[in-house]
Amino acid sequence: MLVVDGLDEDRGLDGSPDAHSIAALLPRHGVRVVVAGRPDPGLPDDVPVDHPLRTRARVERLSPSPEAIAVRDAMTRDLKRLLRGTQLQQDLLGFVTAAGGGLSAHDLVELTGASSWQVEDELRSTVGRSFTHRPGDPPVHLLAHEQLHVLAVEMLGSRLRPYHERLHDWASTYRLRGWPPDTPRYLLQGHAATLAATGDRQRLLEHVTDPRRHEVAYTVLGHHQGSLGEIEVAQAVFLDGEDPDLPALARLAVHRNSLQESGAWIPERLPEAQAVVGRRERSEELIMLISDPVVRTRALVGTATALHRAGDAGHAAGLLDKAEALISAFNQYWGEWLHRELADAAAKIQDHDRVRRVVGNLSNAVDKAHVYASVTQVALSVSDREHAEQWYHEAERAFASRPERPTFFGKADAKENALVYATMAAAAASLGHRQRAAELADMATDPDKTYELRTREAVAAVVTKLGQGGFIDTALAFAAARADDEEREDALSHITWALAGDGKLDEAEALARTAEGARYRCARLAAVAIAAGRHGETGRARRLIAETEAALPDVPAGALRRSVVRMTAVATAEAGQHDKAEALAFSRILPEKDFSGVLAVAMALCRRAETDRAERLVDAIEEAARSTSTDIDERVLLRWIDVLTDFGDLDRAEPLAHSLKDSDLRAAAWQRLAEGFACVGDLHRFEDALGRVTRPAWQRRPRMEMIRVLLARGDEADAVRLARAATVTTQRATALDFIAGATRDKELLDEAIALATGSDDLEERAAMLRPMLRTAADMGDRPTAEQLLRTLHTTQDHMNTRARRAGERATSLALPERVRTLTEVAERIGNPSGLEPRDERTPVVRSGAPPLWAGSSPLPFRVQYARALTIGRWIDVVHRVVELAPDTYRAIVEELDRLGRDGT
Repeated sequence: MLVVDGLDEDRGLDGSPDAHSIAALLPRHGVRVVVAGRPDPGLPDDVPVDHPLRTRARVERLSPSPEAIAVRDAMTRDLKRLLRGTQLQQDLLGFVTAAGGGLSAHDLVELTGASSWQVEDELRSTVGRSFTHRPGDPPVHLLAHEQLHVLAVEMLGSRLRPYHERLHDWASTYRLRGWPPDTPRYLLQGHAATLAATGDRQRLLEHVTDPRRHEVAYTVLGHHQGSLGEIEVAQAVFLDGEDPDLPALARLAVHRNSLQESGAWIPERLPEAQAVVGRRERSEELIMLISDPVVRTRALVGTATALHRAGDAGHAAGLLDKAEALISAFNQYWGEWLHRELADAAAKIQDHDRVRRVVGNLSNAVDKAHVYASVTQVALSVSDREHAEQWYHEAERAFASRPERPTFFGKADAKENALVYATMAAAAASLGHRQRAAELADMATDPDKTYELRTREAVAAVVTKLGQGGFIDTALAFAAARADDEEREDALSHITWALAGDGKLDEAEALARTAEGARYRCARLAAVAIAAGRHGETGRARRLIAETEAALPDVPAGALRRSVVRMTAVATAEAGQHDKAEALAFSRILPEKDFSGVLAVAMALCRRAETDRAERLVDAIEEAARSTSTDIDERVLLRWIDVLTDFGDLDRAEPLAHSLKDSDLRAAAWQRLAEGFACVGDLHRFEDALGRVTRPAWQRRPRMEMIRVLLARGDEADAVRLARAATVTTQRATALDFIAGATRDKELLDEAIALATGSDDLEERAAMLRPMLRTAADMGDRPTAEQLLRTLHTTQDHMNTRARRAGERATSLALPERVRTLTEVAERIGNPSGLEPRDERTPVVRSGAPPLWAGSSPLPFRVQYARALTIGRWIDVVHRVVELAPDTYRAIVEELDRLGRDGT
């Protein structure tokens, strides 16, 4: 007799080509089989329709076990005895219930004031049956059953509150001692959940943002996973409701990002690789440390897929849930690509409900069509034709429902992304709908039907899908039409990949040999070698590897050569030359810090069951990547400097400006600081900052701000000195003109006019003289105004003559014909556009585009940015958040001060 328990937990059907469920493998005859499991989910899809499980199995529905009921009743009686027992028994129940588990025997000794032997004796006694312990160092005690905990909470009622307060007081004693090394583990990873459950928001915030406690937790536990988990718990508390607490969420984000900085080095696929070699806990630790939400989402999806393939469906589902939660906050303004990646992963493991949820989260009909078409191909790759047909039908239905998009001229915009057509064509072809597939393939390459493809990656994606659909000639023609050599070659390489991946190795090799030059031919042949190894053609793979290696010296050093070395190493592993592949990874790829390349070799070795070799490579990657410094995006840092100067926090901004390496960004930072020092009237620090603005054109605005401040406080001499210090003639002239107008100083106006008329550049001369004409009019100096107007007309004539000779259109200075009244002149003259001169524009760090993680829902902005604070880096959205809630700024800088940080 064969007995199988837990059939409802069968996860053998993991989406890989050779996978089968345990149910499908059960013998049909020759042995009696007894299986047990819950009624839902039903039998896996791969159980044949004529299998005994479907046809003649006798189903017995089991009633709850009387023994189990008796045990539960006994535990309930014990619980009541504890409630009526000695003070120590009541305290043990109260503390264990209040803490939700997690207290050690030593913790209970401290909390109750009893001796160690008394606590241990009670926990081992008859009433101790209500308790159990969880192994660990040290073991911790909790109620014996989840339902028992619920019952204890109900029975204790208001009597729990004093136990919560005593837990808080106990925690405070360790906080006041600076969280010493002997701090109980419950206070390092557990107490936050208690605070959240009781709604003690202020204590929760203080507890999870304590840097010293984080340090001790890392020393004791060896990782930040617990501290990050506590912050996530707190984020959920402060995010709840229609009016989330932005300052509190910002404080939490500062500490979360600080803890995650220790994981800034983590390559995207390293957690997945750790899972593949059987280190699930390490992979989850790494994922928690990834601060970039896109990288974290992809790591979650890749790791979940690996765990599901290994049979760990429970943890895989948990990781996919986290990825789905992240993607629901993804701003669809930036596309549907993350949704597509998650839906593809869900389709691969046949998680059909998740596919529907992920696609349902999309608001755009074309995006839905694209994702459904993509999962159609994935479903077919795991022999799930039933759902493939369903997904393709949904793709066509979504595409047909797309609304018309009117253009500015009233005509409907009928163009779509070429990749959507190509993906739908590949899906239709895979299902055998050849006529429809051909129509879609033609549309994918029709410039009247598609938008222009602006990147090499976009072109490569289109030809890859066309190749997967069997439209090789169409893909080749599309690639050949690309004007850029690199773009054309990249497209042809991807077509080679598509042919080889489909098993058409002869065609792929023939196409590879058509490449012009050794560098492109090497790359294509290496791709074919990888596919040959995976398809079992070891001889072809090794021949192509040898040919590639022989030609490698002819490939110029650079990215393409590194790519060829990487592909050669992967092909070597796929061809069974494991020693050589490992050696290549260590000697040629790892020294280049090509961690994704080493990971690709490790994955190839895992496919060949060479787990020990893969583990060595994964360990080497982690060690090497950890020592790699990762610099913060300096444009993001400039945005933070912007915010600091907006709030007048110049002392905090100044060292950040010094730290910038990019010369233009550094000059822009000093421009902002110079303006800040001008606003507060600090002339000494202003002049130091202005001298560090290495782009002279960017000095004008802060210089004029300082001049205005100096004039307002009566420091005319300093204002003139500052104007005359300008190295750019236009800046010097306009500054003197401004001071002349403010002080009605005729000599300064004459000095400015002399500078302007001395310029040989007609446009520059005109730009300086026009405001001077306005100044003369405002000063009531009619002779000077008349002279300036004559000079401007002469300059206008010269400009027109030059334009006619060059065949260009003449420009107008919008001048009055003559000086009838000074008022008319003053009203006619001015800067008509108000636009900043092009050469004065500094790098844009505050764009109008919505943040990546603000979501796509109609939620209020405050809620959207609150969600963004819980997902990504606070520094990416700080400029928007402080506009919504200015008190958030003070919250952020206070936490940075606690961490001893400046925002980097």
